[in-house]
Amino acid sequence: MKLNAIISTRPRDGLYAEAAALDAERSTTGPRSRLHGIPIVVKDLICTPSFGMETTSGSLALKGLNASQDSPIATMLKAAGCILIGKSNLSKWANSKGVGVTSGWSAVGGQTQSPYIKDGVDLGEKWIGHSTPGGSSSGSAAAAAAGFAPPCIGTEADGSIVQPAIRAALHATKGAVGNVSMVGTQLGGAAFDSAGPMAKSMEDCADIMEIFLPGRDIRFNQQTLILNLSTTSSIDMRDGEYDNSLRHFCLSMRDGIEKCLAESKSDLIMASGESLLPAIAAAAGYPIAKILARNGEEKMFEVMSA
Repeated sequence: MKLNAIISTRPRDGLYAEAAALDAERSTTGPRSRLHGIPIVVKDLICTPSFGMETTSGSLALKGLNASQDSPIATMLKAAGCILIGKSNLSKWANSKGVGVTSGWSAVGGQTQSPYIKDGVDLGEKWIGHSTPGGSSSGSAAAAAAGFAPPCIGTEADGSIVQPAIRAALHATKGAVGNVSMVGTQLGGAAFDSAGPMAKSMEDCADIMEIFLPGRDIRFNQQTLILNLSTTSSIDMRDGEYDNSLRHFCLSMRDGIEKCLAESKSDLIMASGESLLPAIAAAAGYPIAKILARNGEEKMFEVMSA
């Protein structure tokens, strides 16, 4: 079965020349980073014109077009000695096409398949059905799981890194919004989008985040953690300030949900269990319904309240 994890690959001549140069550099001056000479795949909404690959976001409308310069993400990876070998498939327009489109499908790359699903995506399942690879960073997850590159880069507004990573048995990290530059990428929402790695080990994820966040020690330090825990007092939930803060948070969430309902002229918000919305609704004190099973038009719900 073809995975359709990759949309485009680097021109081979330039790729081999870069790899040889990085090997020679390692021998003479040492590695630039822990991922010096390691192949990397990035999601096909991260601009990479100098690497000989266009950026389509999975849409035929962008085929043959290219950005004027590389994204900071691609530039940082190159500066760290990583070898960008290809661009990964994704849910078209980073899942901005609309609900009902199968996760991992794009007009350019076709349907991304999970390496762990024997017969591929069940055509009767849409969006985040159990046989789909999840999205929108579907190709990056499938590529990492299949061993095309140790770490692969995805982007996420809400679940687009962590969901496909979970389905591909990978570790993943979404950089805090605003900390990883998203210039030169197709944004789903500037207030939510960030980039991050998917890999078979947390070591690889940490190595990528050290490249994206230079000057910060991302690696786990047990001694520092123990010191921080020993000098930090626990939160007293009986404290009046804590109670007021929690009350303010719940009211803010409720105001936001009421605004969504009013603007959409709806009486009910429904979301899958893999969305943040149920958790937000629960925090605001709304009863939420969890979908237990689907069988054609028949649906079963378990009603839960905060």
